[in-house]
Amino acid sequence: MNAKPSRKRSPTTKKSYSTNLRLSYEAKTASEAMYRLYGFDSMTSMLESALCSWEVTLDDATNCLDESLRREDWNALSDALASVSMSSFLSLDAPGELVSQHVAAADRLHDLARRWYGGPDAEDRVAELIETTRLMSCPEAWAVICAVQFFRKHAGQINPHRDSWWAIPFRRKAVATDK
Repeated sequence: MNAKPSRKRSPTTKKSYSTNLRLSYEAKTASEAMYRLYGFDSMTSMLESALCSWEVTLDDATNCLDESLRREDWNALSDALASVSMSSFLSLDAPGELVSQHVAAADRLHDLARRWYGGPDAEDRVAELIETTRLMSCPEAWAVICAVQFFRKHAGQINPHRDSWWAIPFRRKAVATDK
């Protein structure tokens, strides 16, 4: 006589399933409490609001940097951050510090001073850029990171010696023609 195999779940499987359900419920409840805490009706409305606020903050930071950084600085930053993943900046309180470390390393390895600045004050200008990036606020550092990310995605359409690729109006125009 052949006995049918048992289809009962093992106690471990049943426990894992109920634990996962409980944890899922707790995460959902915590998530709902978070957006309600800030006066939103849904997570979507909270995220939309946060993204709009962040966009304004990045635009303001980019415009401020546009007044203080020169074309050579932006181009040096694009070289210094060329192979850096944006995700490496996500958990940092002071992303400007990491940007400045990448600028210093790129100057040591690839001679940014000679490439972008030239002239007798080239080393001083790179040192100034390193210090400027080190002291950047979080939004300013993210404005640089996002501008460089844009440059990398559109490098084939940008002439770094002519185009103000870091400027918001240039980027808006480029994105509008991408569609």
